[in-house]
Amino acid sequence: MTPGGRVGLAGYMVLLTLCLPSTAAAESEIEADRFTVWEETSVVEASGNVRLRAGARTLTADRIEYRYAEGRIFAEGHVNLTDADGTVHTVERVELTDDLRSGAFTALRSQFAAGGVLSARSARRTRGVRTDFREVMYTRCESCPDSREPPPWRVRATAATHETRQRTITYRDVLLEAFGVPVMYLPWARFKDSSVRRAKGFLLPAVRSDRALGMVVETPYFLPLGPSQDLVLRTGYATREGLLLGGAWRRAGISSDYRVEASATRGSRTRADGTRARELRGHLSAKGAIGLAKGWSVGWDATRASDASYLARYGLGRGINVLSQYGYLRKRGDRLNADLEVYGFQNLSILSEDDRVPFIFPRARLRWNSGPAVFGGRIVSVGDALALAQDDGRRNRRLSIEGRWERSFPRDAGYVFDAVMRVRADAFDVRAGESDEPISDRRITRFAPSAELGWRFPLVRRFADGQVVVEPVLQALAAPEGLNRDPVPNTDSVDVELSHASLFEPNRFPGLDRVEGGVRLNMGVRGTYQGMGGLVARGTIGRVLRLTEESDFDAHTGLADQSSDLVGEVAVRIEGVGAGYWSFRRSPAVSGVRHDQLGAEIRLGPVETAFTYVRLHDDPTSLSTASSEQVGNHVAWQITPEWKLTGYHLRDLGRAAYSSTLKAGLGLSFRNECLDLSLNFQREPTRASDIPPSSSVGLKITLLGF
Repeated sequence: MTPGGRVGLAGYMVLLTLCLPSTAAAESEIEADRFTVWEETSVVEASGNVRLRAGARTLTADRIEYRYAEGRIFAEGHVNLTDADGTVHTVERVELTDDLRSGAFTALRSQFAAGGVLSARSARRTRGVRTDFREVMYTRCESCPDSREPPPWRVRATAATHETRQRTITYRDVLLEAFGVPVMYLPWARFKDSSVRRAKGFLLPAVRSDRALGMVVETPYFLPLGPSQDLVLRTGYATREGLLLGGAWRRAGISSDYRVEASATRGSRTRADGTRARELRGHLSAKGAIGLAKGWSVGWDATRASDASYLARYGLGRGINVLSQYGYLRKRGDRLNADLEVYGFQNLSILSEDDRVPFIFPRARLRWNSGPAVFGGRIVSVGDALALAQDDGRRNRRLSIEGRWERSFPRDAGYVFDAVMRVRADAFDVRAGESDEPISDRRITRFAPSAELGWRFPLVRRFADGQVVVEPVLQALAAPEGLNRDPVPNTDSVDVELSHASLFEPNRFPGLDRVEGGVRLNMGVRGTYQGMGGLVARGTIGRVLRLTEESDFDAHTGLADQSSDLVGEVAVRIEGVGAGYWSFRRSPAVSGVRHDQLGAEIRLGPVETAFTYVRLHDDPTSLSTASSEQVGNHVAWQITPEWKLTGYHLRDLGRAAYSSTLKAGLGLSFRNECLDLSLNFQREPTRASDIPPSSSVGLKITLLGF
């Protein structure tokens, strides 16, 4: 026997063998505080901080006994075996081959590098590619195995096999537990191990109860189609409607992105005449973008449904009145931008006429700027061509060309003059529709020059704890009157609203079919304050003064009179605390109120709350001119780092006698590193077409890493 650090010739040869590669691809080395060699029994013992490396695998223990004649290693005392992928196995006792690829384990606990913990009473490894376990427990909840409390979920099995090359774990006699309570038994199950982030297979089902559909159970199936694309197939069943089918395909690339969703069912539908029948219903949605060379790109975003009520009835989009189909070819550059677009629309509202829904093919836009090189300013040229058609036979083709010169003149006193000169020409080719009054087709041209001179004076004052900037702004604009008197169809300039955001716009019509003319002044003051502690406040107030008579605006827009409504906004944000805002429009003709919108977001420890209030008087964008008033709130309480309670409520206050809830909901969720659970209740009491008032309760459970 050779004790301590004294090693005989035979012992030296044994250690040399350990340090030489046992295979062509694996080098070995050993470190320890003490070595003892028994030459007569061909045994080497290493003790005290033992570390043995074979290739990419490492074994540490208090004591290792190496029987070199048999090529076997026995280790005990704080034994840890680390695989090439970083997985750490902790055992009471282990017997291994000298390349650490095969062996038997007692009381094994494996911490996978990709997440997850597996423990077994015993295990046997074969050639480093297969491990058989007995009396197995697996969970993704890494913070729970050492706790006396059961984890949110775990799998128990009488036996399991881990195939390293296939990266699969096969269980036999499987019992799934949630918080220590058995919830499911399977005689056999196979899953990808935790090193696989995108494995094909069934996902956990989602369950919900819906008043219109009954009890709904949906079982998704995930299918990876490569490193950058996948497919999710959804099969569901509703007790009142039958089979529900759906799916989503996604693909992401370096310069491209695609997503396609679809659903279908043979469900019941109430038609406009009140009859009810079962028919094939569904929807298709496609969205994508492809980046091309030299700043060019192409993209699309289109959604169609089989009928007006399908999306709302099956919980895919309640409250949507129009579905759009959009495609584009786009160029972006330093000076030149170009767009070629196509639009289509599907009407989902029973209150508007289907034959008036337009189709735009194409719309072309071109924008070029010269840079700061022309008389100290720059020239911007904009071209816009549009072809619009409707099912009732109406056709509208429009060509618009605008050129403008713009320049800023800063003065030494601190104020700035902004000058803009515009020249715009429009040409329209209009064909009347079947429902129009008996008027002939017409071709119209319009010439609209305009000039703008602006003055602004930023005033800055600094304090010890912040600074304030106040900037009075005055814009004088002039354009010919009567530019909209010809019978030009209005397809893109209907939604007109005066607000703090549009106060200093030269043309408050959102489109090109209408032009704001006459002489007018845009007047206002805007300011900001930045203080200590992350406090930021901003505000704007102003109005429009019209010096010539112009009847292009509706009385409800706030722009019809010579002196417009007073508009403004105040917004405050405190970092880490919350934010609030108030935007308003005031008119003496309507009891001082046209439009009020208030909102606040506040964070108090684990509680976040948001509040909104909106009051509109004679809203010009709605189907009627009745006033509307709504109040809403949202609350989120982070009860613990894992548990969260949320709720929301939206109420209509427009008419007190009929004040009612528009929608409300309550949700409870739990999320940690291994479990994502959500329980939701939603209520929408409004009725439309064959969509009854909806109350639904949904439960969704995702076992992360399973």
